[in-house]
Amino acid sequence: MKKNRITAGLTAFLLSASCMAAMPVNADETKETNTSEIIYGDLNSDGNADVTDLSILSLYLIGDTELKGDNALEAADIQYDGTVNLSDLAAFRQYLSKKTDVIGKKKDTQNPETDNTGAEVKGYITTEFGAGTPEELAVWTGKVAGTSTRFVSSMEEYNEKIGSEDFAAQLKRTTGFEIGEEFFENHRLAVMTDNSMTGNGVIFELTSVKTDENGDVHLYYNKSVPEFQTELGCIAHHVVVLPDNPHTQNEAYSHFTQVKNITNRCKIFNSTGVIYKGKGMYPEISGMITSMEQFDKEITAKGIDPAETVSLLGISDEFFEDNFLLFQTKYEGDLRPKNRVLSVSIDSDNNIEMNVSRIEKPKGSVSGGEAETLWFHAVAVPKVLVEPENVKSFKSTVTENESNVAYLVRGIGVDSSASAVRTDNDFRMPYSRIFDSSAQLGTGMADAIKYGCIKDEAEAEEMFKAHELLVIRVPAEMSNISYKILDLRLMNNGILKVLYCKIEDTDKPAETDNKEWLLTAWIPKEELMYSADHITVMLYCNDYDTPVR
Repeated sequence: MKKNRITAGLTAFLLSASCMAAMPVNADETKETNTSEIIYGDLNSDGNADVTDLSILSLYLIGDTELKGDNALEAADIQYDGTVNLSDLAAFRQYLSKKTDVIGKKKDTQNPETDNTGAEVKGYITTEFGAGTPEELAVWTGKVAGTSTRFVSSMEEYNEKIGSEDFAAQLKRTTGFEIGEEFFENHRLAVMTDNSMTGNGVIFELTSVKTDENGDVHLYYNKSVPEFQTELGCIAHHVVVLPDNPHTQNEAYSHFTQVKNITNRCKIFNSTGVIYKGKGMYPEISGMITSMEQFDKEITAKGIDPAETVSLLGISDEFFEDNFLLFQTKYEGDLRPKNRVLSVSIDSDNNIEMNVSRIEKPKGSVSGGEAETLWFHAVAVPKVLVEPENVKSFKSTVTENESNVAYLVRGIGVDSSASAVRTDNDFRMPYSRIFDSSAQLGTGMADAIKYGCIKDEAEAEEMFKAHELLVIRVPAEMSNISYKILDLRLMNNGILKVLYCKIEDTDKPAETDNKEWLLTAWIPKEELMYSADHITVMLYCNDYDTPVR
């Protein structure tokens, strides 16, 4: 059987988890630490969370067993983040080896309950300081696991709790503030440190900072956890610079709303092919649609006819049996701006947020001018992710011209088609370029035809009418290694980031190969927003085919 390296690594990880020495946990202690109803980690309902349960969780994650019992699935959610995955297995191992002391739903002893009311703190600046080892965490928080928040209000506290030249340099670089006695006369730092053993891929977004009636400061974060994580832990220090320093004796607390990014599990279509039959200005509206009757009432009856969207997504009574629809319209009086659904997320209370990002094409790089148009953004959300009746709220936000926003050229093989073929050419220099015509492709046309990217010149001419061609040459290296393009992202500054990977076939002999691979992708011109001359291609190689989120 063929296995790539990531599969072998996953199997080894799961097997190592199931071979640990038994370390039973007292059921009463577990109940007291977590809740009286659920004993987290107890998957066989014997009152203990031990290595037997760890083995059950290992087998469940590779699909060799099912979790039995009414509460088994919740008991397996070791990280208490709404999913059961490798991060739960890693956290369970840490717990059984005594490296952490709490699993599952934790009583929040550090952060009191709050109703998110209070006075907004104005003028704060947030930054993030790298990662470190578990040993380094003791310097910051005095404990080895979990999440902790504390104030740093003086140079003495800074030297005692942080004392990092790297942090001081990064703070100055990212915020402009320089650590010193003068800084702490008018400012203080609220430091939230996360060492949850699921650090890789976890994203914290600070949404607000408030003070309560006692003068304590509360930091509110959206915490987004990816579906795939490893057991590798890291330490992330999220630092908030607060103006003034009147309450040196008060406390800082952090509160987290669990958020899942479901963008890649939805079908998304952005279209300007919208006919407006109403009167006056194009309506800018958004909402959640769960039936054709509602679609006709909230879309059709208002004079909006998104025929292209309806056709592509197959919006009908049958569509709403398995999906519901999120939508937003956006008026533009110019052809230059492009609008795209950037992300769709859902939090632990089933509040859904759709973010639409607007980028204006650089003047001079592409043609464009005044022309009224209506964007219709549609997202088909499978009901397997959440039933519409369980959705608490929906909102759509627009991000305007943020320089760090990336656009994903979605669905390679749908919106874009990619290929990767080993050629007969000896490897030359690495090469990447975007072509917008067969004439520009020139002598490279022969390779494109020979290796299957373009079947003939007539087909090339037809494709170039609506697409541009990305061509990448990479070394073959070994005879048992192949390549594929994983992801294309266009940044606002005109940089096209291309993520490709090597795939190692362990059943084939690893012999030296001096040939080249030709990687190509047809990309719709409307997605690129820039002309080929204004795009810089940057290549990133993921050494082996691992899940990309």
